Amino acid sequence: MYQEGSAAATHGTLQGDTDLQSTVEQQGSEIASLREQCSNHAKERAALKTILDAKIKALVDDIGQSVSDLPPEVSPHAKLATLTLPEACCADLAWHCLRL
Repeated sequence: MYQEGSAAATHGTLQGDTDLQSTVEQQGSEIASLREQCSNHAKERAALKTILDAKIKALVDDIGQSVSDLPPEVSPHAKLATLTLPEACCADLAWHCLRL
């Protein structure tokens, strides 16, 4: 009688270990999948940042060129005609746009 109960307990423990191992493997697979998704999202954010930096830089350059092409008498502020924006401004603006 003792041996039957002991065998049943051992079988239950082995089944529990198998279930636990299966659960751990599933969770490990899910974690790997989530890490891959995070990595892909980081790459996509970097690509979008690069694209936006290029587009914003082109827009800022065009605005700067347009302002510098204005004759001084048309511009209400003569200093605007000589104003140039640093490239760091473009990168900073793109970074803020990505955060929206």
